[in-house]
Amino acid sequence: MNKELKAVVGAGVFFLLLIAGAVYVVMDLGDQLELVQGENAQLVAKIDGLKKEVAQRESLQLQLDKLEAGLAQYVRILPLPEVANEEWLMNLVQDKLEQAQFRLMRIEVTDPKGQAGPPPRGKGAGPAFREVVVRMTAQGTYDQFLRFLNLLEKHETFVRINKFACDAGQQILDDDGKVIVPLSITMDVSTYRYTGGGK
Repeated sequence: MNKELKAVVGAGVFFLLLIAGAVYVVMDLGDQLELVQGENAQLVAKIDGLKKEVAQRESLQLQLDKLEAGLAQYVRILPLPEVANEEWLMNLVQDKLEQAQFRLMRIEVTDPKGQAGPPPRGKGAGPAFREVVVRMTAQGTYDQFLRFLNLLEKHETFVRINKFACDAGQQILDDDGKVIVPLSITMDVSTYRYTGGGK
């Protein structure tokens, strides 16, 4: 083989090796690019997941803020925890009955389930609100009963009537000749004491 042919073959082999090296480098870079793209896709998915968590957390925080504002508003209309007990509620009912001239026959403390007697007491975790209930029986006229209800409704703190039963007596005539139907009302009246829960 002459010198020129050896030079051409040598140059050809050199270029083939150079091309093979370039192909290897390009293929290696392609593999690395795919690997980086896969990692980027995973990172983008994680970022999207974290963004959703942040959005959900903000939404939950907004809901929590609204609930706390509602709770504060509700607690504001309740009687003070220091006085919101059975004795206070009994005195309130008696006062409204006297103002309405509706005659009290009987009043007793009941538990929220309607059983007569004092509610159970004791330490331990409990609800944030404790219901205080009294049951009263009173007699009077329809107008007196309406006045009593109106006085309870206009009271500045929260009081509710859970249930009541009404029995009408025999019609009678008053001094002016007006027909009066005497009523006997049994009613459960309640309010709530804010305990803060577990206290």
